[in-house]
Amino acid sequence: QMTYLGLSNNNLTGSLPATWGPGMPMYQLLLHTNYLDGTLPPSWAHWNRTLETLDLSTNHLMGTLPPSWANISSPYFSVLSLRNNRLSGTLPAAWSHLRNLSQLYLDTNQFSGSIPSSWGGGTTRPGDGGLGGNGDKKATAPKDADQPRQAPFSTAAATTAAVHASQPYLQVVTLQNNSLTGTIPPGLVNGSNL
Repeated sequence: QMTYLGLSNNNLTGSLPATWGPGMPMYQLLLHTNYLDGTLPPSWAHWNRTLETLDLSTNHLMGTLPPSWANISSPYFSVLSLRNNRLSGTLPAAWSHLRNLSQLYLDTNQFSGSIPSSWGGGTTRPGDGGLGGNGDKKATAPKDADQPRQAPFSTAAATTAAVHASQPYLQVVTLQNNSLTGTIPPGLVNGSNL
């Protein structure tokens, strides 16, 4: 079964298949820098518990962030990149349940509204909750991961991913180049070790 799919830097078109996700034993899905369009499939909330990295950046994706993606249950899901698309709407408060994220890239889209206060967790202790804060849980690499790992974005990202194993909470959030308003939730910085 395929556990790694890298189709980045091509001329792929069309929408993301809604049938992908449920039951797929994928560790990394890298589709960045293509011409993919359409919306983010809500069904992708049901990936197998092995998903680590999902990179859909630099495409032509539209629509809103599916609140259902807050239910992605992989304890290894640490990198999500949706940067440089045409995504819009507000940031879903439900995404505060993505507690294993260490890197979230949402910059250069068309998001509006405020950053949900739940993303900060309302705490000043790292790992106590909110986006990327998973308490005392420690994420470790799957024992059956025999595929070579590639740095999803850069050497710095690979270093950050390695640090994630010992410090499992949000370390990178990019929201620049959107139309966000309001205040920054204090816990976003204090509770996320930024």
